[in-house]
Amino acid sequence: MEQQSIFMGSETVAGQVVSSGHSLTITNFQEPRWLTYPNRGGIAGLSVFPLRRAGRIAGTFTVMSTRPEYFLPSRLALIEEYSNLVALTLPDEAFYEFKDIELGVMPLPHLQAPYLSHFRERVLQVLREATTRGQPMNNAQAELLVRHHLEEELFLI
Repeated sequence: MEQQSIFMGSETVAGQVVSSGHSLTITNFQEPRWLTYPNRGGIAGLSVFPLRRAGRIAGTFTVMSTRPEYFLPSRLALIEEYSNLVALTLPDEAFYEFKDIELGVMPLPHLQAPYLSHFRERVLQVLREATTRGQPMNNAQAELLVRHHLEEELFLI
């Protein structure tokens, strides 16, 4: 399976879940209300659960299906339990208060690609600059800083 990193904003299902704190399942993208949803790419349905802990949120856990009507109640219960387990593995600093999250609309993935293609190089540059200034940081801190810069750049597109 191909891995692709993109920023998801308020216009996405994940963005809606982060903003509301509640799960959302689309069992069939062919239903009229979902036909305008962009970039389905062969996905017939998806289920998105918030990664929550102690009233805070770290992101979402998403399961996609190429088969319509795949998300039966028993599968949804299993996905929810799995998302709860994933949330337990995340460090406390990965979680944010809902009031501190302000999602905006992000550009389509193909417009983000040129910015994201150099992510690793940008992280290395931040690490080098921090070391040069005598203020070394770890990889996670550098990645977070680069993500914040990328977010600002993408909002300007």
